[in-house]
Amino acid sequence: MGYDVRIARAMLKLGYRIFPFEAFDGSGNLKTSVNFPPDVDAGLGRIVSNPLWADLYRTLSPLGAEGVYMAGIGFLNDRVQVALFRSTTSVPDARSAMNWSAAYHGTVEATLHGYAGRAYVLDPALRKVVDKARGYLPPSGQGVLDPDAAGDGFGDGDGDGTVQTEAADAPAAEKPVPATGVSWLGLGLDLLAELLVNVSVRTKVLTTVCWYPPRVADRDFAARWQPIHATNLQTGVVSGHRSAHLIWNPVGMPVTWRGTGVSWRGPGLDMPAEPAQWCQALRPLANCLNTPLAEPAAVEAEVAV
Repeated sequence: MGYDVRIARAMLKLGYRIFPFEAFDGSGNLKTSVNFPPDVDAGLGRIVSNPLWADLYRTLSPLGAEGVYMAGIGFLNDRVQVALFRSTTSVPDARSAMNWSAAYHGTVEATLHGYAGRAYVLDPALRKVVDKARGYLPPSGQGVLDPDAAGDGFGDGDGDGTVQTEAADAPAAEKPVPATGVSWLGLGLDLLAELLVNVSVRTKVLTTVCWYPPRVADRDFAARWQPIHATNLQTGVVSGHRSAHLIWNPVGMPVTWRGTGVSWRGPGLDMPAEPAQWCQALRPLANCLNTPLAEPAAVEAEVAV
């Protein structure tokens, strides 16, 4: 696994909490060398032993072994919003990419939707435990928690608050910085805190998968990449789950390729088609559908194939 600080910073700003695969052991417990006091250790143990966390960890953690480079999860209004970044080289070909996409929709997404329909009881006082645990992290391990910190966000300065590791298929980064156990712990604590303050019954699970190529993908490549043209990755309408796929060129002038075969049929879970709808699918905190696309702050070019 490896993380590009640009993606991490963007995901935090967009309202996702990064799911740090490296921060947890096989049972979902935090891996840390930080010496927390007994009350903090006990409180963190109560959080990770809750059925809420057990469900989410058991569902999302296998994605790391499947080649997902970065995963984010957000709890927003009536939906659970998921963003996944995966290299096109992590699968043998376009057909394999489609097979994985269908399997994700039918298993991981379906399980998340099953979770979204249940309410869990978590003691809000445990939020104080997370805040106290953060206080025991050195400054370099806390930088990942605030994308709007001094400078241009985390990744500035000489600390190890960035979340970049070497990976053969990782997007190119200007200044790769090895991540530390403390950095992963900070992201893990932030994710647990999000669960504590935003737990409620949800009706939708919306996933946006960004496939990124090792070189700029042209129109012919995008035309062959089956997941971005899929029309069958939706279950339900008002309540249910759906996956939307696009190709993201993270080098040079960013361009996203999206399939014209994916139709938008109105409210509910239907697939995005227009640029504003894709913007909303990937940027859950933005007001894309009510913002003129001609504004100077318009997002990167999106091209249909």
